[in-house]
Amino acid sequence: MADDQTSSKNSQEDTTGRPASKGRQMLSKWASTFIILPLIGMAISAVLLSRIAEWWAGPKAYHVYVVGDFSGQNRQIADELWKGISEEFEKTSINNIPVNLQRIDDKGSTENAKMLSGKLAERVDTLMVIGHMTSSKSLMALPAYLQTEPPIPVILPIETNPNLLPPTIAENHQYYPIFRFSPTDKEQAKTAAELALAERLSKENNAKRDNVKAFWIVSDPTNPTYSDFLINEFIAALQEKKQVTVLLSSSMTLPSWDILKNIDCIFFIGKWSNARVLLEQVGTLWTDSPLPRIILSDTVVEAAIFNRIQTETKLPELYITHPMPVDNFQKDGYAKRGRDIGSIVNDLLADTSLHFAEEMQRQSLVHYWLKQLFNIRYVTDARQVLRIVMERAAIWDNRRFAGELDEYVFNKDGLRENSRFHIWHLSEFTEDKNIFKEIDLKSIHLKPIP
Repeated sequence: MADDQTSSKNSQEDTTGRPASKGRQMLSKWASTFIILPLIGMAISAVLLSRIAEWWAGPKAYHVYVVGDFSGQNRQIADELWKGISEEFEKTSINNIPVNLQRIDDKGSTENAKMLSGKLAERVDTLMVIGHMTSSKSLMALPAYLQTEPPIPVILPIETNPNLLPPTIAENHQYYPIFRFSPTDKEQAKTAAELALAERLSKENNAKRDNVKAFWIVSDPTNPTYSDFLINEFIAALQEKKQVTVLLSSSMTLPSWDILKNIDCIFFIGKWSNARVLLEQVGTLWTDSPLPRIILSDTVVEAAIFNRIQTETKLPELYITHPMPVDNFQKDGYAKRGRDIGSIVNDLLADTSLHFAEEMQRQSLVHYWLKQLFNIRYVTDARQVLRIVMERAAIWDNRRFAGELDEYVFNKDGLRENSRFHIWHLSEFTEDKNIFKEIDLKSIHLKPIP
């Protein structure tokens, strides 16, 4: 028994006679002191040195950021635009620094748009931003992009509000690098007013409505920035043509029949779900009178195509105003617009790369060669040349960019010249969607579809 106890005791000691557990503790302490802590320190140092090097010499890559609602209710629009842009985008480099394309989700929130724009404006790799794909979000984001130095070039893919530039910038005569691909709501209101005032081809309708110029406008209280501006412009465009009577409503509550029966046209600015209710009400109420024409604004488009109208009532003439041709949109959505954007971004980046050395030497020959000598590649230099390329295209060269949908010419305010809103007419149904055809006011067919 004594020998067993001695053997057991010896097994718990190392060759120095100290308990094995103490040896392991010392080994662990030694490893922490001389291996683990130095490795952690090296990792932290590497990160810090990398950031210092990036701050000193510039990033390893520049980025074009595509920002939109990739997870919310407008994700279909964002996905279609991203699909087109990413398919067309060609990898290139400026001053030997690669340019990459990356998308960022702003979750459809104006608060997120404002927060993200501030972060992107502070990044050392932000070359350009494409976004935010709605007027309300871009309104919040543009100040951060345009008030940094030099301004971050911005592509606005589908925004239509004409008053997106911050007041301090709008009043400044300096050029700001913005290209807008859609016409503004001024054009939408003008197009809707011309359609509303267009004479009907039906003799029966003309005979009954020859002297009636009454319009009912239904606004969207959930989107007042968009809705209020469009309404004011629509009324102004109507009154330019002739004296009219306008009934304005911010809800779906119907006026009395004595008022409704004289309505010639309804301009509806709101959600598709409410528009469908309106169609049912019109078909039910106007049984013995010619149905009023109904015009929907562009925000209902996706839902209007892919939610088939099912009703037992007679359908009125239904139109949508939209900045894209209907055939292209029904086939590819916004993907073709995205490909046009990607193509024009390619052209801009190629010109920036081609003229980079020339423009930087023109600004300061000494600074240019010092930066080349020490391999300094600031994104602000690339941004400045990109701004010059966009300014030259918009102001001096009146440059025409070729695209699948159209040719694009941008003016000094970033607006597309000769852009317009298209008129879509609901013409037929399939099993799962509504089919629209494009019309013009000269050959408009105004009989309700069967």
